[in-house]
Amino acid sequence: MSRPVLAVDFGTSNSYFCKCPHDDLIPSPVDFISGSTGMDTAILYREGRSPLVGAQALSTWGEASEEERAHYSLLTRFKPEIDVDERAFKGAVDFLSQVREDARRMNIVFNPMERDVFFGVPCQASESYVLAVKKAAEQAGYGEVNTVEEPLGALLFHLSQGDMSPSEAMGSVLVLDFGGGTFDAALLEKLDVKDSWGDWAMGGRLFDDLFYQILVQANPELVNLSEDPGREYFVHWYWSRVLKEGFSDTMSRDREEIWTRTAGTYGAIRHLRWEEFISMASDYRPTDQMLRSIGVNCPGMNGPENLLHRVSQLISRGRGAKTVILAGGSCLWPFIPDMVRDLLPDARLIRSDQPYGVVARGLSLLPALRSRNDRSIAALRGSLPDFMGKIRSEVVDRLLSKAAQEGSLELSSLMIEKVVVPVLMDYRANGGSLSRLRGSMESGIDSVKEEMDGLLRSHMDRAARTIPKATVEMMARWFKDKGIKSLPRDLNLALGEGEADLLKAVDLGRLSPIKGLVDSLDGVIGIVVGLVTASLCGGGGIALIATGIPGLLAGAAIGLGGYVFGRKSIREKLEKVPVNSVLSRFLMSEGPMRKTVEKARVSIAQGVDEAIRREWAAVEPELMSSIREVVEEEIKGLSLINQIEGGSYGKG
Repeated sequence: MSRPVLAVDFGTSNSYFCKCPHDDLIPSPVDFISGSTGMDTAILYREGRSPLVGAQALSTWGEASEEERAHYSLLTRFKPEIDVDERAFKGAVDFLSQVREDARRMNIVFNPMERDVFFGVPCQASESYVLAVKKAAEQAGYGEVNTVEEPLGALLFHLSQGDMSPSEAMGSVLVLDFGGGTFDAALLEKLDVKDSWGDWAMGGRLFDDLFYQILVQANPELVNLSEDPGREYFVHWYWSRVLKEGFSDTMSRDREEIWTRTAGTYGAIRHLRWEEFISMASDYRPTDQMLRSIGVNCPGMNGPENLLHRVSQLISRGRGAKTVILAGGSCLWPFIPDMVRDLLPDARLIRSDQPYGVVARGLSLLPALRSRNDRSIAALRGSLPDFMGKIRSEVVDRLLSKAAQEGSLELSSLMIEKVVVPVLMDYRANGGSLSRLRGSMESGIDSVKEEMDGLLRSHMDRAARTIPKATVEMMARWFKDKGIKSLPRDLNLALGEGEADLLKAVDLGRLSPIKGLVDSLDGVIGIVVGLVTASLCGGGGIALIATGIPGLLAGAAIGLGGYVFGRKSIREKLEKVPVNSVLSRFLMSEGPMRKTVEKARVSIAQGVDEAIRREWAAVEPELMSSIREVVEEEIKGLSLINQIEGGSYGKG
């Protein structure tokens, strides 16, 4: 039985939780504080009482008296070390456990043990880190959880929102996840991570630290905060972040703004300009607290660090991506999109108005998409034989009949106009033997063979071009009927104006109906000669007798029913009998001429039709096999992306 989903983006500074039905694309973020998505990844231990988590942990610690703090222990930014530090691992277990308990107390439908739980992990995470996440989640009461690479969550979220088309998602997509504690980058193609990199020390907390320094410089009395570690921590990691986010929001709208903001009772930053901030961010030195928090990899520990250059270097590695997705709260800094546009000028930039929650929301969609895709693929494979039968009858056979019909009509008109009528008119005017008539017919056919070949090939080529398009159109309708929301790239290309690479395995241009047709044209010659012969033999061979001694003998044989000379001998003698022009004009009047032409027209049309069908029959098995291979490959290539409504594919 399918279960609802809980997705968790367990972050260094902030964590996000999102629920979703197992079979519907309806993500529902869990808000533990009204109007606030996610929570601070922080836990406050209190002697004799249950711990506090999130913003409540930070505010309680910051507002507590010195005496109260003696019984408290605050733990933050423990996530990156959970696989190497016992205290960090315990913090993760206790944090996740308390989140679950808070949800129960607040009557929030959470229940991780009754759900399929998915935790996002960075692409660069080691095996030991992933195992630590699973172990911590299990000990915290989340059961046996699944881990998924976080960039996929960001991509799926924007797909589900219609921010990008499935074709774009299948192309080269760079996901930049700039969170509070780390900067993670991944290059995806067709849902697979092709490359990943990052900086586990480069996070928004560095800018919190910078704003703390700006605040202390603007309010010298705050230097004494170091005497009260609790207050110092509260100002450093709460108020400084509030100031940072306020400045970032203002600069996103107008970088000419001269910015001022207070930090509660802890002073204010006044008249800060964008240029000043850029200058300070380019010459960053961490505080002692920041050094203790990050450790030996802290930016600026060995001298001033240009934070903006460090970020720029991380982004530049993604050059060549066609699309860039910004995720994580720190990507709200206006210098991030500036850098992307400068370093990747041809890439399309996508960012949510709430980039900090996109990973959890996207991951929550994963089971529903997988389930739908599995059902669609099963339905397609089950109905494949019926579909191939329709392709044969409604596409291949229909277009074959059309090509044969149109080709036969056009070619018969060509033959009548350029061969049959001119030869008969010449014979009528000049007379001669039937062998001469036969020779004229053969010469006439030889003279138009190239033209006939081109005409027939044009009909075959037209069918060859039409079959793939018609097949793709039928395949697209079939895919839609079986639940595919967005068609694969090749199908959409083929449906559009551009050429797709589908159905090119069989070269229909190599067909040559004219080879088979030449044999059929011998029958046409026989019909024309036979009809003229019948005219000459009318009235018991009277006309032939009138031609002289040879005709007399032939006519006598006809009169005797062929008993004297035999039929074969009669035919040979008739071929050689000369007919003078007076008699030929008399015999080949309008009636016999018209009858001969119409008989020839029917014979030619039949010959063309048979020739085309013979050629087609030889290649049809290969063509149908090719079509089936293409269809099976398209089914095999379907992914959960095809279960999301979106713009047309334009792949990768």
